Amino acid sequence: MAKDRKEEYLYLGRKLTLHPGNYTSIAVKDDKLLFPQALLFRKEKELTNWYVQQAKKIIASQVARFAKEMQTNYKSLTFSDTHSKWGSCTHDNRLQFSWRLVMAPLLVLNYVVIHELAHTLEKNHTQYFWMKVRRFNPSYRQQIKWLKEHGETLAESV
Repeated sequence: MAKDRKEEYLYLGRKLTLHPGNYTSIAVKDDKLLFPQALLFRKEKELTNWYVQQAKKIIASQVARFAKEMQTNYKSLTFSDTHSKWGSCTHDNRLQFSWRLVMAPLLVLNYVVIHELAHTLEKNHTQYFWMKVRRFNPSYRQQIKWLKEHGETLAESV
């Protein structure tokens, strides 16, 4: 009976069903997460590595995109395994993001990116700060709500 239970993993807000098989690498196809059968013995480690690589690629791309749109700069970009702090911006504009954000819908990921980039322009949550966030993400309150409702799921995954 346990073999019939499908393993699901979140990726950009979509539930993907794990499909082990004769694959050379982890890949997404439709609603499937294709996974090399030979790596099942270390599935958690391989999935974590895959998520980190996806996060680096996707978040870095979105940071570059929105930094240009917001006409701001940042000093560096790093990734961590935080479970509740999705992003941060230091006093000297070093950005850090949780790789787990890649499990959230792209709109939510983009909200966190925009939020942290807004901190490169205004360090505190002032009216000016929220004006910047709203300008680049008018529905940001919905993304905040999504993170509050689903953040724990991201933190517990993998």
